[in-house]
Amino acid sequence: MMKQIFLFGFPRSGTTLIRSRISQHPDIYLVNEPELIFGLRNAGYKTNDQIKITGEVLQQLGKIGHCKNHLNKLDGKYVEKLFQNDERLSLKNVYEKLLPKPQKVKLWGEKSLNNGFFLKELSQLYPDSLFIKIIRDPRSCILSKFKKKRIRNKLNNYYHNKSRKDYWIKNTKNFARHAASWSAWYQITDLEVSKYIEPNNLINLRYEDFINQPKIYLNTICNKLGISFDEKMIDYDKSQQDQVLLSKAAYAHQNITKKIDRTKTYSYKEMAPSMVWVVEKFASQQMRKYGYGIENPNLSAIESFLLRILLKKNAKNIETYAKNKLQGRFVDSDLMQFN
Repeated sequence: MMKQIFLFGFPRSGTTLIRSRISQHPDIYLVNEPELIFGLRNAGYKTNDQIKITGEVLQQLGKIGHCKNHLNKLDGKYVEKLFQNDERLSLKNVYEKLLPKPQKVKLWGEKSLNNGFFLKELSQLYPDSLFIKIIRDPRSCILSKFKKKRIRNKLNNYYHNKSRKDYWIKNTKNFARHAASWSAWYQITDLEVSKYIEPNNLINLRYEDFINQPKIYLNTICNKLGISFDEKMIDYDKSQQDQVLLSKAAYAHQNITKKIDRTKTYSYKEMAPSMVWVVEKFASQQMRKYGYGIENPNLSAIESFLLRILLKKNAKNIETYAKNKLQGRFVDSDLMQFN
Protein backbone atom coordinates (compact mmCIF):
# COMPACT_ATOMS: atom_id res chain seq x y z
CA MET A 1 0.00 0.00 0.00
CA MET A 2 1.32 3.44 -0.94
CA LYS A 3 1.66 5.81 2.00
CA GLN A 4 2.83 9.06 0.39
CA ILE A 5 1.34 11.25 -2.34
CA PHE A 6 3.25 13.89 -4.29
CA LEU A 7 1.53 16.27 -6.72
CA PHE A 8 3.27 18.61 -9.14
CA GLY A 9 2.58 20.67 -12.24
CA PHE A 10 2.99 24.05 -13.92
CA PRO A 11 1.58 27.13 -12.11
CA ARG A 12 -2.19 27.64 -12.60
CA SER A 13 -2.69 24.06 -13.77
CA GLY A 14 -5.37 23.26 -11.18
CA THR A 15 -2.95 21.64 -8.74
CA THR A 16 -4.51 23.41 -5.75
CA LEU A 17 -8.04 22.38 -6.70
CA ILE A 18 -7.07 18.74 -7.21
CA ARG A 19 -4.97 18.66 -4.03
CA SER A 20 -7.92 20.12 -2.14
CA ARG A 21 -10.32 17.45 -3.41
CA ILE A 22 -7.94 14.59 -2.63
CA SER A 23 -7.17 15.88 0.87
CA GLN A 24 -10.84 15.97 1.79
CA HIS A 25 -10.65 12.19 2.16
CA PRO A 26 -10.61 11.48 5.93
CA ASP A 27 -7.60 9.15 5.57
CA ILE A 28 -5.45 11.61 3.58
CA TYR A 29 -3.42 14.62 4.74
CA LEU A 30 -1.81 16.81 2.07
CA VAL A 31 0.14 20.03 2.65
CA ASN A 32 -0.10 22.83 0.10
CA GLU A 33 3.22 23.95 -1.44
CA PRO A 34 5.81 23.55 1.32
CA GLU A 35 8.54 23.21 -1.37
CA LEU A 36 10.76 21.59 1.26
CA ILE A 37 12.65 19.27 -1.09
CA PHE A 38 13.36 22.23 -3.36
CA GLY A 39 14.52 24.20 -0.33
CA LEU A 40 16.76 21.41 0.98
CA ARG A 41 18.36 20.74 -2.39
CA ASN A 42 18.77 24.44 -3.11
CA ALA A 43 20.62 24.73 0.21
CA GLY A 44 23.03 22.05 -1.04
CA TYR A 45 21.80 19.07 0.99
CA LYS A 46 21.67 15.60 -0.57
CA THR A 47 19.56 12.57 0.30
CA ASN A 48 22.39 10.85 2.20
CA ASP A 49 23.42 13.91 4.26
CA GLN A 50 23.16 14.17 8.03
CA ILE A 51 21.74 17.52 9.17
CA LYS A 52 21.25 19.28 12.48
CA ILE A 53 18.19 21.52 12.39
CA THR A 54 19.26 25.05 13.30
CA GLY A 55 18.07 28.58 12.64
CA GLU A 56 20.77 28.87 9.99
CA VAL A 57 19.44 25.78 8.19
CA LEU A 58 15.90 27.18 8.19
CA GLN A 59 17.25 30.47 6.89
CA GLN A 60 18.90 28.61 4.02
CA LEU A 61 15.67 26.80 3.19
CA GLY A 62 13.79 30.10 3.37
CA LYS A 63 15.58 31.35 0.27
CA ILE A 64 12.78 29.57 -1.58
CA GLY A 65 9.72 31.77 -1.07
CA HIS A 66 7.07 29.07 -0.66
CA CYS A 67 9.35 27.09 1.64
CA LYS A 68 9.82 30.18 3.82
CA ASN A 69 6.04 30.68 3.96
CA HIS A 70 5.60 27.07 5.07
CA LEU A 71 8.28 27.29 7.76
CA ASN A 72 6.78 30.53 9.11
CA LYS A 73 3.53 28.66 9.77
CA LEU A 74 5.18 26.10 12.05
CA ASP A 75 4.45 26.48 15.74
CA GLY A 76 7.21 28.47 17.46
CA LYS A 77 7.47 26.11 20.42
CA TYR A 78 7.71 23.14 18.07
CA VAL A 79 10.58 24.80 16.17
CA GLU A 80 12.39 25.66 19.42
CA LYS A 81 12.20 22.02 20.41
CA LEU A 82 13.76 21.04 17.08
CA PHE A 83 16.65 23.46 17.72
CA GLN A 84 17.30 21.93 21.15
CA ASN A 85 17.94 18.51 19.64
CA ASP A 86 21.69 18.19 18.97
CA GLU A 87 21.23 14.99 17.00
CA ARG A 88 22.13 15.03 13.31
CA LEU A 89 19.24 13.70 11.24
CA SER A 90 18.93 12.21 7.79
CA LEU A 91 17.49 14.46 5.10
CA LYS A 92 14.38 12.30 5.16
CA ASN A 93 13.94 12.84 8.90
CA VAL A 94 14.52 16.58 8.54
CA TYR A 95 11.93 16.72 5.79
CA GLU A 96 9.38 14.89 7.94
CA LYS A 97 10.17 17.00 11.02
CA LEU A 98 9.51 20.13 9.00
CA LEU A 99 6.34 18.65 7.53
CA PRO A 100 4.56 17.56 10.72
CA LYS A 101 1.37 15.59 10.20
CA PRO A 102 -1.48 14.35 12.39
CA GLN A 103 -0.44 11.20 14.26
CA LYS A 104 -3.31 8.97 13.16
CA VAL A 105 -3.25 9.88 9.46
CA LYS A 106 -2.91 6.87 7.14
CA LEU A 107 -1.73 8.62 3.97
CA TRP A 108 0.16 11.87 3.73
CA GLY A 109 2.01 13.97 1.24
CA GLU A 110 2.13 17.36 -0.37
CA LYS A 111 1.58 19.42 -3.46
CA SER A 112 4.58 21.46 -4.55
CA LEU A 113 4.79 22.68 -8.12
CA ASN A 114 8.53 21.99 -8.23
CA ASN A 115 8.33 18.37 -7.06
CA GLY A 116 8.62 17.39 -10.72
CA PHE A 117 12.24 18.57 -10.75
CA PHE A 118 13.16 16.47 -7.71
CA LEU A 119 11.68 13.10 -8.57
CA LYS A 120 15.09 11.47 -8.20
CA GLU A 121 15.24 12.53 -4.56
CA LEU A 122 11.58 11.84 -3.78
CA SER A 123 11.68 8.37 -5.37
CA GLN A 124 14.80 7.52 -3.35
CA LEU A 125 13.27 8.71 -0.09
CA TYR A 126 9.78 7.30 -0.74
CA PRO A 127 9.91 4.56 -3.39
CA ASP A 128 6.33 3.39 -2.72
CA SER A 129 4.71 6.77 -3.30
CA LEU A 130 2.03 7.85 -5.73
CA PHE A 131 3.13 10.68 -8.00
CA ILE A 132 0.43 12.75 -9.69
CA LYS A 133 1.55 14.93 -12.58
CA ILE A 134 -1.10 17.53 -13.37
CA ILE A 135 -1.28 19.03 -16.86
CA ARG A 136 -3.43 21.83 -18.20
CA ASP A 137 -3.82 23.31 -21.66
CA PRO A 138 -1.13 26.05 -21.79
CA ARG A 139 -3.58 28.47 -23.40
CA SER A 140 -5.80 28.27 -20.31
CA CYS A 141 -2.81 28.14 -17.93
CA ILE A 142 -1.33 31.35 -19.26
CA LEU A 143 -4.65 33.15 -19.37
CA SER A 144 -5.19 32.15 -15.73
CA LYS A 145 -1.77 33.57 -14.80
CA PHE A 146 -2.77 36.91 -16.32
CA LYS A 147 -6.09 36.88 -14.51
CA LYS A 148 -4.32 36.14 -11.23
CA LYS A 149 -2.12 39.18 -11.78
CA ARG A 150 -5.20 41.28 -12.46
CA ILE A 151 -6.84 40.16 -9.20
CA ARG A 152 -3.65 40.64 -7.19
CA ASN A 153 -3.18 44.17 -8.52
CA LYS A 154 -6.91 44.94 -8.11
CA LEU A 155 -7.36 45.85 -11.75
CA ASN A 156 -11.09 46.11 -12.38
CA ASN A 157 -10.70 46.42 -16.12
CA TYR A 158 -8.87 43.38 -17.47
CA TYR A 159 -7.92 45.29 -20.60
CA HIS A 160 -6.63 48.38 -18.80
CA ASN A 161 -9.12 50.63 -20.57
CA LYS A 162 -7.54 49.88 -23.93
CA SER A 163 -8.96 48.13 -26.95
CA ARG A 164 -8.96 44.35 -26.71
CA LYS A 165 -6.70 43.87 -29.73
CA ASP A 166 -4.26 46.53 -28.51
CA TYR A 167 -3.99 44.82 -25.12
CA TRP A 168 -3.19 41.41 -26.55
CA ILE A 169 -0.66 42.76 -29.05
CA LYS A 170 1.22 44.61 -26.32
CA ASN A 171 1.37 41.38 -24.28
CA THR A 172 2.63 39.19 -27.11
CA LYS A 173 6.09 38.91 -25.54
CA ASN A 174 4.67 37.91 -22.16
CA PHE A 175 2.41 35.24 -23.62
CA ALA A 176 5.32 33.89 -25.65
CA ARG A 177 7.62 33.77 -22.61
CA HIS A 178 5.09 31.87 -20.52
CA ALA A 179 4.34 29.46 -23.37
CA ALA A 180 8.05 28.72 -23.81
CA SER A 181 8.33 28.16 -20.05
CA TRP A 182 5.32 25.80 -20.04
CA SER A 183 6.84 23.73 -22.82
CA ALA A 184 10.29 23.55 -21.22
CA TRP A 185 8.81 22.78 -17.79
CA TYR A 186 7.03 19.67 -19.07
CA GLN A 187 9.92 18.55 -21.28
CA ILE A 188 12.12 18.42 -18.20
CA THR A 189 9.62 16.89 -15.79
CA ASP A 190 8.63 14.28 -18.39
CA LEU A 191 12.29 13.30 -18.64
CA GLU A 192 12.52 13.08 -14.86
CA VAL A 193 9.39 10.92 -14.73
CA SER A 194 10.76 8.53 -17.36
CA LYS A 195 14.04 8.11 -15.43
CA TYR A 196 12.84 7.78 -11.86
CA ILE A 197 9.15 6.89 -11.58
CA GLU A 198 7.69 3.44 -12.15
CA PRO A 199 4.56 3.52 -14.35
CA ASN A 200 2.48 1.94 -11.58
CA ASN A 201 3.44 4.81 -9.26
CA LEU A 202 2.34 7.55 -11.63
CA ILE A 203 -0.92 9.19 -12.65
CA ASN A 204 -0.84 11.65 -15.55
CA LEU A 205 -3.90 13.78 -14.90
CA ARG A 206 -5.18 16.42 -17.29
CA TYR A 207 -7.02 19.19 -15.50
CA GLU A 208 -9.70 19.25 -18.19
CA ASP A 209 -10.43 15.54 -17.74
CA PHE A 210 -10.60 15.94 -13.98
CA ILE A 211 -13.12 18.80 -13.95
CA ASN A 212 -15.36 16.95 -16.40
CA GLN A 213 -15.37 13.70 -14.38
CA PRO A 214 -13.95 14.43 -10.90
CA LYS A 215 -15.52 11.42 -9.23
CA ILE A 216 -14.05 8.98 -11.75
CA TYR A 217 -10.52 10.33 -11.32
CA LEU A 218 -10.77 10.56 -7.55
CA ASN A 219 -11.86 6.92 -7.59
CA THR A 220 -8.80 6.10 -9.71
CA ILE A 221 -6.53 7.85 -7.22
CA CYS A 222 -8.13 6.04 -4.29
CA ASN A 223 -7.73 2.68 -6.04
CA LYS A 224 -4.04 3.40 -6.57
CA LEU A 225 -3.71 4.21 -2.88
CA GLY A 226 -5.56 1.08 -1.80
CA ILE A 227 -8.42 2.94 -0.11
CA SER A 228 -12.11 3.41 -0.87
CA PHE A 229 -13.49 6.57 -2.43
CA ASP A 230 -15.26 8.83 0.08
CA GLU A 231 -18.09 11.20 -0.87
CA LYS A 232 -16.43 13.90 1.24
CA MET A 233 -13.96 14.30 -1.63
CA ILE A 234 -16.65 16.08 -3.63
CA ASP A 235 -18.21 17.89 -0.68
CA TYR A 236 -17.93 21.55 -1.66
CA ASP A 237 -18.97 22.85 1.77
CA LYS A 238 -16.01 21.08 3.37
CA SER A 239 -13.59 22.82 1.00
CA GLN A 240 -14.45 26.13 2.70
CA GLN A 241 -11.96 25.08 5.38
CA ASP A 242 -9.07 24.38 3.01
CA GLN A 243 -5.65 25.50 4.27
CA VAL A 244 -4.90 27.63 1.20
CA LEU A 245 -7.81 29.92 2.08
CA LEU A 246 -5.89 30.99 5.19
CA SER A 247 -2.81 31.96 3.17
CA LYS A 248 -1.79 35.10 1.32
CA ALA A 249 -2.69 33.33 -1.92
CA ALA A 250 -6.35 32.89 -0.93
CA TYR A 251 -7.44 35.57 -3.42
CA ALA A 252 -6.30 33.36 -6.31
CA HIS A 253 -8.02 30.16 -5.18
CA GLN A 254 -11.61 31.10 -4.39
CA ASN A 255 -12.92 28.62 -6.96
CA ILE A 256 -11.99 25.64 -4.78
CA THR A 257 -14.95 26.50 -2.54
CA LYS A 258 -17.38 26.24 -5.45
CA LYS A 259 -18.81 23.39 -7.45
CA ILE A 260 -16.37 22.37 -10.18
CA ASP A 261 -17.06 24.42 -13.31
CA ARG A 262 -16.84 22.33 -16.46
CA THR A 263 -16.81 25.44 -18.65
CA LYS A 264 -13.20 25.93 -17.49
CA THR A 265 -12.30 23.17 -19.95
CA TYR A 266 -12.06 25.76 -22.70
CA SER A 267 -11.48 28.93 -20.70
CA TYR A 268 -8.90 30.09 -23.23
CA LYS A 269 -11.70 30.72 -25.74
CA GLU A 270 -11.92 34.29 -24.43
CA MET A 271 -8.35 34.91 -25.58
CA ALA A 272 -7.79 36.81 -28.79
CA PRO A 273 -6.91 34.47 -31.71
CA SER A 274 -3.54 36.22 -31.97
CA MET A 275 -2.58 35.10 -28.45
CA VAL A 276 -3.80 31.56 -29.09
CA TRP A 277 -1.52 31.58 -32.13
CA VAL A 278 1.43 32.82 -30.03
CA VAL A 279 1.00 30.15 -27.33
CA GLU A 280 0.66 27.37 -29.89
CA LYS A 281 3.80 28.56 -31.69
CA PHE A 282 5.89 27.83 -28.60
CA ALA A 283 3.98 24.92 -27.03
CA SER A 284 2.43 22.91 -29.87
CA GLN A 285 4.80 19.93 -29.60
CA GLN A 286 4.04 19.31 -25.94
CA MET A 287 0.36 20.11 -26.49
CA ARG A 288 0.07 17.35 -29.10
CA LYS A 289 1.86 14.95 -26.76
CA TYR A 290 -0.84 15.53 -24.14
CA GLY A 291 -3.71 15.34 -26.61
CA TYR A 292 -4.56 19.03 -26.91
CA GLY A 293 -5.83 20.14 -30.29
CA ILE A 294 -4.00 22.88 -32.19
CA GLU A 295 -6.37 25.53 -33.50
CA ASN A 296 -3.88 27.47 -35.62
CA PRO A 297 -6.29 30.41 -35.90
CA ASN A 298 -6.43 32.42 -39.11
CA LEU A 299 -5.05 35.90 -38.61
CA SER A 300 -5.18 38.87 -40.89
CA ALA A 301 -2.06 39.43 -42.99
CA ILE A 302 -1.13 42.57 -41.04
CA GLU A 303 -1.70 40.92 -37.64
CA SER A 304 0.37 37.89 -38.62
CA PHE A 305 3.13 40.15 -39.91
CA LEU A 306 3.20 42.24 -36.73
CA LEU A 307 3.30 39.17 -34.47
CA ARG A 308 6.16 37.58 -36.41
CA ILE A 309 8.14 40.84 -36.25
CA LEU A 310 7.48 41.17 -32.50
CA LEU A 311 8.50 37.57 -31.81
CA LYS A 312 11.61 37.82 -33.96
CA LYS A 313 12.61 41.04 -32.23
CA ASN A 314 12.15 39.45 -28.79
CA ALA A 315 13.38 35.93 -29.61
CA LYS A 316 16.44 36.13 -27.36
CA ASN A 317 14.43 37.65 -24.52
CA ILE A 318 11.82 34.87 -24.73
CA GLU A 319 14.45 32.11 -24.75
CA THR A 320 16.39 33.71 -21.89
CA TYR A 321 13.24 34.14 -19.82
CA ALA A 322 12.29 30.47 -20.17
CA LYS A 323 15.78 29.31 -19.22
CA ASN A 324 16.08 31.71 -16.29
CA LYS A 325 12.63 30.72 -15.05
CA LEU A 326 13.75 27.10 -14.79
CA GLN A 327 17.42 27.62 -13.95
CA GLY A 328 16.79 27.74 -10.20
CA ARG A 329 15.32 24.26 -10.34
CA PHE A 330 18.43 22.79 -11.99
CA VAL A 331 19.93 21.54 -8.75
CA ASP A 332 20.50 18.13 -10.35
CA SER A 333 23.44 18.28 -12.77
CA ASP A 334 21.50 16.09 -15.24
CA LEU A 335 18.89 18.83 -15.61
CA MET A 336 21.56 21.39 -16.40
CA GLN A 337 22.05 19.70 -19.75
CA PHE A 338 18.67 21.02 -20.84
CA ASN A 339 18.82 23.39 -23.82
